[in-house]
Amino acid sequence: MPPLYRRFAILLILAVTLAACGGPRPQPTPTPVTAQPTPVAPQRNIPPPPDRAAPILVARSPEPGQALDPGAPIELIFDRPMDRASVTAALTVAGVTGAIEWPNARTVRFVPSAPLQRASTYEVFLRETAKGADGLPLAAPVRFRFATAGFLEVGQVIPADGAADVQPNSTITVFFNRPVVPLTAIESQANLPQPLTFDPPIAGRGEWLNTAIYTFVPAAPLAGGATYTGRIAAGLTDVTGNPLQSEYTWRFTVARPQVVTIDPSDGATLVPLQPRITLRFNVPVDPVSARAAFRLSQPDGAPVPGDLQIDGETLVFTPSQRLDFETRYTVEVAAGLTGVSGGLGMANDFRATLQTVPRLRILRDRSARWRDECAARRFDDPVQCAGRSGDGVAECCDHATADGGVHLLQ
Repeated sequence: MPPLYRRFAILLILAVTLAACGGPRPQPTPTPVTAQPTPVAPQRNIPPPPDRAAPILVARSPEPGQALDPGAPIELIFDRPMDRASVTAALTVAGVTGAIEWPNARTVRFVPSAPLQRASTYEVFLRETAKGADGLPLAAPVRFRFATAGFLEVGQVIPADGAADVQPNSTITVFFNRPVVPLTAIESQANLPQPLTFDPPIAGRGEWLNTAIYTFVPAAPLAGGATYTGRIAAGLTDVTGNPLQSEYTWRFTVARPQVVTIDPSDGATLVPLQPRITLRFNVPVDPVSARAAFRLSQPDGAPVPGDLQIDGETLVFTPSQRLDFETRYTVEVAAGLTGVSGGLGMANDFRATLQTVPRLRILRDRSARWRDECAARRFDDPVQCAGRSGDGVAECCDHATADGGVHLLQ
């Protein structure tokens, strides 16, 4: 390159460089900005952070499902110390006035001015304005209902009220709706209450089968036809002090003596000529009364003599002579027979019939060899076919029995 051109190029480069590094740059004109107000969050109920949770009711008395004793207070227990003034102002028990107590900083106690009504329902309400000592209010109001304990009651009696024809040897049982006595050993029964009495009085022994069931066992069968009144006095209390509000009474009537079974049965046939006639009654019978009331009669009404044995509820009669063949007899027990405990006797006469066996006789003879000799025979007694000889009777019977030719009906 010629020297002149080289010098010109160098000067041009220097001029450009100086222009770039030279004087101040022009500044852009700033755009004016309008000032904006600071945004404010809307007011709303924002739950506190976990370390600032609202107070919680952690326990109460009465507990859910528990009946409150009418004289007991109501208690609320929280998870933290509470502000007493706000809780006192927020707590109410519907329809009940009372005082507020603080056993400790977390427990508030409502003491009614008077005992609550038994077997009634009440409502407790604590408004959400109640606060903890840290100033935090409840997240929601507290509301619950509870029932007070009722009275001790008789749930069932056996025999039932108004029962008739109660068996004289029955055990009397009373069922209560609540435990009346604590669990205890049998030998400690004497120290437990004996709540049951009777009119007219009944001698016997009472005991508790468990904490709520009482039984009474009479020392002797109850008087037939008598009406008894059972009584349980007011004031008997259960194990927690709930009383029987009023006297409980009921009545039942005892059955009169009656025949339960007879052997041989009524209408029996083929009864032996020397039977044992056995009657069983529902109660032990009075021997004197039974001897006067029992009778075994022949068809013409004449009594059959015999031996009468009486053992409690059982009467056994054995005739002193053999009865007649194929004869209907009548067993009779007259109304008025009494039990050993007295009372009213049998309401109605008892009658049963029985028929003795018929005489033995030949029905038919299928033996060709002995037909003529045996067909004419007549046997009035079984002994005639055994133990006799010489007249052909035993021989005939023996042969007939051996080959099945002669048939006898007994």
